[in-house]
Amino acid sequence: FYIENVYFYSTSTEVDKEAPANLTAELVSTSYYSATLKCNATDNSGAVTFTVTDDANGVNVSKGAVSGEDLEFKVEGLEAGKDYNFTVSASDLDGNVCETTVAVPATTLAAPEAADAPTVEAENVISIYSDVYDPATTFGFGNWSQTTTATAVELADGDNAFFLDRFNYIGIELNNSTAFDATEMEYLHIDLYSPNITRFQITPIWGSEALYDVDVEQNEWNSVDVDLAVAYPNMDKTNIYQIKLQAEP
Repeated sequence: FYIENVYFYSTSTEVDKEAPANLTAELVSTSYYSATLKCNATDNSGAVTFTVTDDANGVNVSKGAVSGEDLEFKVEGLEAGKDYNFTVSASDLDGNVCETTVAVPATTLAAPEAADAPTVEAENVISIYSDVYDPATTFGFGNWSQTTTATAVELADGDNAFFLDRFNYIGIELNNSTAFDATEMEYLHIDLYSPNITRFQITPIWGSEALYDVDVEQNEWNSVDVDLAVAYPNMDKTNIYQIKLQAEP
């Protein structure tokens, strides 16, 4: 079916001229490519709109909120390792703008340097994701009700990586989740970098799974080689169609 024109409305001819007041804003946290601000303001209409700008860096984003209630406003699409000077303003639906603004400086985390390039001979590799090897299969991140977001980034000139934020787990779906054969393979390799992981687990999925714990050193690249025979002794290498990643916190 089709629908159009769904809205609430009023027949009042009164014009609201009262601007939002009591504006506050502060920095909650920064990540590599985002910053989270906590904002609050009051308005007689019951609703406010916060706008965060940094003209020098091309930032101009807005988000609606309930009057008098704290809003955590995540400003995304930022550059890693960069200083920002946000200005927060508040307005209402009639265009009345709060007389005051709040300045919120923030610096995003610096992204790591690129991981060391792998040196295994290409004929001995079935590559999922790498700048060095041609991919042996298509892949995508599955919609498994995870909180994780996966963003393609460039760590150095021509060096591609995925940044996984708000991580709990994620599934890499291989070959459109159609099985492929890794019978000749002995190890599963992954390079990972994290400032805060305390536990990382990985498993191929072949109709079953067996999450394998990997030791992680924080704030440095971890070059991980998982011995398939040791970690997954019952794995059917002819029927691999996904890889699952899990981490804490």
